[in-house]
Amino acid sequence: MWREAIPGFGLDSLTREGRVQAFRGGDIQSVSDAREWIDSSAIAVLGEQSPSGHYRLVFNGYDDVIEGNGKIVIGGDVDSAPVLMDLQHGTANRFEFCGTSCIFDYGCWLDSLCFALAGWESNEDGGGSRGFIGIYSLADSTRTRFVTRAVSEQNRKRYAAAYDKWATARYWAWKAPEK
Repeated sequence: MWREAIPGFGLDSLTREGRVQAFRGGDIQSVSDAREWIDSSAIAVLGEQSPSGHYRLVFNGYDDVIEGNGKIVIGGDVDSAPVLMDLQHGTANRFEFCGTSCIFDYGCWLDSLCFALAGWESNEDGGGSRGFIGIYSLADSTRTRFVTRAVSEQNRKRYAAAYDKWATARYWAWKAPEK
């Protein structure tokens, strides 16, 4: 998606910001309570099951996925927060949070105890936006964070269009078995 906003984007386009403790101080509740406030289609479309089946990562628990007139709209609350569901223990941890200045968009599992979570944020100095990716390790409860260079609002909109295309494709792939 960032290749749409930053032509030539690759792993070498990221700058490491550092490594910190993760998963501490999150909002922990039961999976059943989390499923009451998280849109079920968002869990399916904007989430990923761990390879072991032990966890489900929901990229942004505040997003809804709505279908109307053959189009998909992703939206919801202005806040953004990923949720890690421990399906074996029945707990859900909203382990990160940000307001209107950023959004968690997507993620993937790298192995059964490590995942990546990415999105974008407004630059602190007011100069556009930048992408970020965090590599989270459940084994040692850490997050290593990388960021892109700043991009203009026009380029961030190109990223957003690529995200919409990606999310729409995931939605239709999820709905396909129902047909």
